[in-house]
Amino acid sequence: MFELLFVLGLLGWLVVASWEWLSALPAFPTLCAVAVLAPLWAAEDFPRVLRRYFLESDRLGGPRMPTPPEQFYWAMHGPRLLRAQAMLTGLALASGAAALAHPARLEWTRSSVLGWLAGMMTVAALGRLGSRVVVYWRAAQWFDPMRPSPAGWYRRGMYWLSENPEFLGRGETREKAIY
Repeated sequence: MFELLFVLGLLGWLVVASWEWLSALPAFPTLCAVAVLAPLWAAEDFPRVLRRYFLESDRLGGPRMPTPPEQFYWAMHGPRLLRAQAMLTGLALASGAAALAHPARLEWTRSSVLGWLAGMMTVAALGRLGSRVVVYWRAAQWFDPMRPSPAGWYRRGMYWLSENPEFLGRGETREKAIY
């Protein structure tokens, strides 16, 4: 019990220390705006991304197998989504660094305007990145349960541990005695 209290106290101290450090930064209001607005942008962009890549939201993640047109589209759109994620990650990192280097203020200076623009670009890039990451993970799981790789590794490990021998061709099925 003492160890649990120690770990919780340590985590609480880390949260408070990081919060104090972040609140001392001049770009703290921009960070707060990004933390609030980027998830809202991602939630608003999610249905648009589904329509753009020909994935219907009521079917995505459903229990039935995907129909052939979506499978054909996914072979083309899966790599396209990954490239968009890589590009948006770079854009979010660059604009986030610019927003931290040039904090936005309520004045009309070159540095402040650059900070406002960088903050808006960070919100847009992180929002679009978030929606594309969610669409890719859910669609990849829908078309192939072993994709993306970390989810596949986890599922394979769970199947190996569950004593399911017919999965992955590990051997014959053993009938268990009922009585």
